[in-house]
Amino acid sequence: MQKTEELKNILEASSLKSRAALLKKLETVSKENNCEKLHAPDNALEKEDLPAIIDFLNKHPSITEVDLNDNNLGNEGGVLLFDYMKKNSIIKRLYVKQNKIGGGAIKELLGLLEENTSLKTLDISHNDLKGYHSSALAEALAKNTTLEEFEFDKRGDAETVAAIQAHFSPYKKK
Repeated sequence: MQKTEELKNILEASSLKSRAALLKKLETVSKENNCEKLHAPDNALEKEDLPAIIDFLNKHPSITEVDLNDNNLGNEGGVLLFDYMKKNSIIKRLYVKQNKIGGGAIKELLGLLEENTSLKTLDISHNDLKGYHSSALAEALAKNTTLEEFEFDKRGDAETVAAIQAHFSPYKKK
């Protein structure tokens, strides 16, 4: 099966710069396109857009990398996405940097870290998670056997940074 020139292995949506254009593009991509990455940073996506994105991911099981950096998912979007990722066994890399995700999504983030057995990279940096359950976050990271890269806001809450660095190290996992 021949992939379209537009898709290749990446559904590149960063150039769309609007959530309406991204959602329309998601609707038009056929199930036959075996894209491996959904790259949709900086599209002003909000929590209302997550069901369409999750539906797209479910219909395209070849996608192993999702980049939703620099959007506006907020706590509710974080809850939806992290809850979805708990049982997802296909996506290996998830980037949600700078999405205004805060303490309201910490329970689902902890669940994701404790339950997901396939995620290798997670970037939650530049969100509003400083100081939220640093010991629980460190414990969840220590229990996780598959995560190799974890990006978080290292400038800020010293307690969270110290707890995570003490309990999570890709080198300890080898």
